[in-house]
Amino acid sequence: MPIKVFISYSSADRADALEVRRLLTSRGCTVWLDVFDIRVAADLKRELGEGIGNADVLCLLLSPTAVASPWVAEEIARGQDHAARRGLRLITVLLRPCRPPDSLLGRVMLDATAGAAAPDVSARLARAVLGAEIVGDMEIDAAMQEALQARQNELEAALVLPELATQLDAVRDVPLRKLQISFREEALPAGKVLAIGFSFDELFSQPMWFLFAHYREGHTWPRWMDLGERDHRAIRSDGKRVDGRFRWFDHLRELAPQLDGTDLRDLPATFDLELSGENWRPGGSIASYAGGPTVSHLEQTMEVPPLAKLVEKRARFSVALLGAERGGQDDVALEENDLDVRIVGRAGDRAITLFRSAHTPVERAVLRGAFLQNRASLIEREAILGLYARPRELAADDRGRKRQAAFALLDKLEEELSPEERRVVGCLRYGQAKLAMFRVFHSAPPPGPARDQLHRSALEDCRAVARVLGPLAAEDPRIDDVGRTFWAASSLANYYLKGGAPDRAIAYVQAALDLVQNAAVRDPDEPDYRRWCASALAQLAEAQGATGDHAAAMANLDRSIEVLQALHDALPGAGRRRDLQDAAGSALKLTEQWPASPTERQRWMELSKMPA
Repeated sequence: MPIKVFISYSSADRADALEVRRLLTSRGCTVWLDVFDIRVAADLKRELGEGIGNADVLCLLLSPTAVASPWVAEEIARGQDHAARRGLRLITVLLRPCRPPDSLLGRVMLDATAGAAAPDVSARLARAVLGAEIVGDMEIDAAMQEALQARQNELEAALVLPELATQLDAVRDVPLRKLQISFREEALPAGKVLAIGFSFDELFSQPMWFLFAHYREGHTWPRWMDLGERDHRAIRSDGKRVDGRFRWFDHLRELAPQLDGTDLRDLPATFDLELSGENWRPGGSIASYAGGPTVSHLEQTMEVPPLAKLVEKRARFSVALLGAERGGQDDVALEENDLDVRIVGRAGDRAITLFRSAHTPVERAVLRGAFLQNRASLIEREAILGLYARPRELAADDRGRKRQAAFALLDKLEEELSPEERRVVGCLRYGQAKLAMFRVFHSAPPPGPARDQLHRSALEDCRAVARVLGPLAAEDPRIDDVGRTFWAASSLANYYLKGGAPDRAIAYVQAALDLVQNAAVRDPDEPDYRRWCASALAQLAEAQGATGDHAAAMANLDRSIEVLQALHDALPGAGRRRDLQDAAGSALKLTEQWPASPTERQRWMELSKMPA
């Protein structure tokens, strides 16, 4: 009878979990993994409980993100209960360095930091699950030899590092005025601020700070940080919902985010910063000693010093998570985090890696080599390691495999897709639908078969997004799922409105309205849901007006403006004021041919011209 294995993991480690599943199923095991075995709209706790209750082995994949996950903690607790009651076996697998939960301290762990697909890791995991009688010593030895040879190859390849280091000689004395900062936003806990400090002259300067938080309008930054609120219009609905700031002395700047235009939207959150190189004197002053006189800050240059000076001054980075209250700070242990913070500067046309918060197994092996160990400066080590191409090639290969696996899901029956597979398929179809709808309305071919096919493709992609993501967005609203489903339904409504079929448009816009109203009830503190409600009501009014139902249209226009008025009154701001002005102006245009009430028209006229 096949061994039944339950895999417990964090969503950040899904690729490793899928690799472990592939390994164990190829060995004849029956593997329970939530992306395959939880039904849409299922009771998650009940499903997880049944999965653990039916398992012979609980395989725990540990990483910094997994250790912090309440779901993983619950699965560990259930597993230990079943282990005590009926002998369930617990196998702990360390994917990346981290401090294990207290309940697992003292337990022997399988070291998988070289990667779940590494030959020795795969063989040792198979033996742990199946036993030594199935996976014998000869197989383990062969896998170890293969892994050792692979690591030896990497270390031999690292012999090119001295030659690579010479490439930095031409730019060692060039100041860095362009920076790129990236990190995995899914590893940033909700309600926390990622604070990256950069100290390069502790005697005559202050640290530069790079600050990031999940964007939630009105609640993005803790009040004590006094960073203000970013206009919601600056946060793209199809981009990373992350806000970034740069602070140095009293200089504060919003960081410019890069748009992730990939199929899977799975690139790290990335921000650019360009510094002027000008001299400036910060405001304020500093005490020369406690209780003594104060002196003004020295003049600074708006740039990062050259690599040579950073090495000389032993410049360093720090990473912390800040909480809602002042003083609530948790330092982030380097190499024991899933944030994958990267900071890269540019000296002329040369990219210089300044900082990494964690490394891949290949990079860790190279860092242990004598050449980099003999470099006293951590920044210089990173700068040289950043020139080594092999880790980037491996990462590109991994992204290619993930993309290939994701596109293979498009051929799977939709009713057989797990919730996470639905999100992948929905993301892919969303990208296709956006491109198709853009072509329909902005660059469509002339009338004929090609144009007809384009229209059919656009409609089918939009319908697919709504079909695949709609059940998820209705049952457990997440803003990405809701936003993509809402866009698809409202795009279909807009298509039929422009095509002169308002009756068909009403059905789609009503579905969009129902979706976001449900989301707004589930999460009343998310302003975007209410904004989307207002947009759907205005679109519904336009469709009703086109059918001649002017009374219903007027009522829905008024409801739309009331929603935006309530948002503005609750938290006045330039963006919310423009939303209200635009909605009132659009309502006036819509009702030019309707028997609209003079009172309403006058009120909307005043709103459209409301002062700042």
